[in-house]
Amino acid sequence: MIYSKWLFGKSDFSEAYNIRKQVFVTGLGLSEEAQFDEYDARAFHLLIGEDDKFVATGRLYETGGSFYIGGIAVLPEVRGEGIGDLLVRMLLNKAFELLADEVYVYARKESVNFYKTLNFTECEETHEMEPGDIRTVMKVTQKDSPLNHACKSCGGCGGH
Repeated sequence: MIYSKWLFGKSDFSEAYNIRKQVFVTGLGLSEEAQFDEYDARAFHLLIGEDDKFVATGRLYETGGSFYIGGIAVLPEVRGEGIGDLLVRMLLNKAFELLADEVYVYARKESVNFYKTLNFTECEETHEMEPGDIRTVMKVTQKDSPLNHACKSCGGCGGH
């Protein structure tokens, strides 16, 4: 069974922290300092669980009038099951509930195509998260959001 849990800020942040640390620091060798920042304290964090443990997390925050999703981390043993897709869709839904017109993400090179399947488009800029970790800035508008279109996975809902 798949389930979710929303958190705000760093209250009860340990599960989200552990998943992000396992994926980004241990798995990808990125620095812990760059993966955990001041936005965590004011972000909505989403945890996705499967069976008896949390297996994915992501966050949504607003800064300078723009909304961002990030920290999208799915444990290796459940990748390819659609959990990342679900996670991003739920974060986008929250952003649009908060009246965002568009949502940005700093996509790793390996993740650009994943975000394109969710109707994100590449902006003409990059962002260096830490030395050697250059991300492509991508965005999706509410109008073009995958929440307004069929997911292409089953065809059953027709995008509703």
